[in-house]
Amino acid sequence: MRPDLEQRLAVIPRRLRARHGDDARRLDLMLAPDERVRAVTAGPLLGQGNALVVVTDRRILGAGPGWTTSVPYGQLSGVVADRRLVLLSTVTIHAAGRVWALRSPRQAADEFVAAVRQAAGLASPV
Repeated sequence: MRPDLEQRLAVIPRRLRARHGDDARRLDLMLAPDERVRAVTAGPLLGQGNALVVVTDRRILGAGPGWTTSVPYGQLSGVVADRRLVLLSTVTIHAAGRVWALRSPRQAADEFVAAVRQAAGLASPV
């Protein structure tokens, strides 16, 4: 596995990393050789089951049981983290007429949203 992906996976709690081993391997194969991983988060994705989602310098990649997806930043219209819960956040991604909602550990969710905003050039909500 690529060192940048492995380093970012360290933010995810051990039980989630173990659950998403196959997803991590599939995402690793989807990455271009010069593409850099900036953040990773994992958790239940509304309507899709458990998912592992990666932010790179070019796009957002996601994988879950039997599916993968790639969202270039040109298709992204917004990303927010709902921080009402103490330990968890819901990350909502708006892209290409679709909405994904992912429940994730709070620290990983915050890093994920910040990395997406920086890479995609999105402003922080007021």
